Amino acid sequence: GKIDILISNHSGLSSVLGFHENYKYQFGGVGKIGTIQKRNVEIVTLDNDIKEITSDPIILKIDTQGFEMEVLKGASKLLSSGKIKIIVLELMIKLKYDSQTKMEELIPFLDSFEYEIYDIYKGYAEKSGQISEYDFIFCHSFAYLIIKNPNQSFLSIFKNGSSQVDSTSQFEFI
Repeated sequence: GKIDILISNHSGLSSVLGFHENYKYQFGGVGKIGTIQKRNVEIVTLDNDIKEITSDPIILKIDTQGFEMEVLKGASKLLSSGKIKIIVLELMIKLKYDSQTKMEELIPFLDSFEYEIYDIYKGYAEKSGQISEYDFIFCHSFAYLIIKNPNQSFLSIFKNGSSQVDSTSQFEFI
């Protein structure tokens, strides 16, 4: 199918969801956030796009500006298979987008597929200092994750700007 993505004047805030009317944050150099254009794009579910998974373990990273639950619903077959061992996702606790994913809906949803919170990292703070989003790490309940470097956090492995992670040198599952 197709869906409209709303391009923000701050690239990190573009989403398929519109900004909530009460979200008034201003970014340095950008001024008040807002939508500057709309693009109609093709949308596919992970279940339909990924027919066969050959590598193991699978790590799923989601940062969709409030659309996380819809992404996860579109991956229900993959989640049921248990092949996805880790889910890393950004979750907002401050209302920024209309109909954004809420923590109180997401955690039971993932729990139904036997995923548990492994860790939570401070994400982004508003100008006021209030935390507005966190990065959550969920592990499948049968996956036991060991970070090989005790001075390195799991999330820092993903913050190096690469979409590819050499999991064999960074961490292991037992």
